[in-house]
Amino acid sequence: VLHNARMSNFDNVLDVSSGFPASSFDRIMLDPPCSALGLRPKLRISVKEKELTKHAEYQQKFISQAVELLKPGGVMTYSTCTFNAFENEANVAFILREFGHCMELLPLEGPGQKGLPGHGLSDEQRSFVRRLTRNWTVW
Repeated sequence: VLHNARMSNFDNVLDVSSGFPASSFDRIMLDPPCSALGLRPKLRISVKEKELTKHAEYQQKFISQAVELLKPGGVMTYSTCTFNAFENEANVAFILREFGHCMELLPLEGPGQKGLPGHGLSDEQRSFVRRLTRNWTVW
């Protein structure tokens, strides 16, 4: 994949679509760059909401390319390491809003809590989004 990729002249996002025709992949695991708020939990976070929304907007460029590269009937998994709802639930809503003609949420089973309200997803759609929490201590 990286052999065929190049940097976009527009914003330096890694452009893989130029090396592959549309509908090239059966499965895509999209883990775009994010704010990483879930990686380094801090007692105090000094990031502004505007910065967090910029991360989400940047991720939407990756999402758009991933949707273009996904075959009909293929499955895309979208994952981040943040608890920022702009980068999670709001981007799932973006996918449904912008690509609802060709993308749909699949039901999930297993552990986790449904997605947060207030970011463009219905209650049913939020049940297809997972937020995991650790419920035991390792010491």
